[in-house]
Amino acid sequence: MTTTADHPADCPEIAARLFSLDQELINDPYPVYALMREESPVVRWGPLVAVSRYEDVKNVLRDPETFSSERHIGSRCTVVRDRLSSEDAAKLSDVQEVEGIISQ
Repeated sequence: MTTTADHPADCPEIAARLFSLDQELINDPYPVYALMREESPVVRWGPLVAVSRYEDVKNVLRDPETFSSERHIGSRCTVVRDRLSSEDAAKLSDVQEVEGIISQ
């Protein structure tokens, strides 16, 4: 943990550890959260985004039109579906139905 505090640029690496369920950080995530709030309040890791400041989190939660991932899920599903065989596309539809994802 000391190397992370010395190198704030490692915040995306920290987010990667958080998102990958690193046991050390699960046991004590608070120093990492503090570092993220101070040095990198919004961290993107692949399709995931971590927002660490209270006011930013409130704004995200209050504006689902802007910050919802639903439209992105639908558009990615359309691209994936177009590449599938009809049998695999039907399987994807079944999974989406179970998961509550609406395809577009």
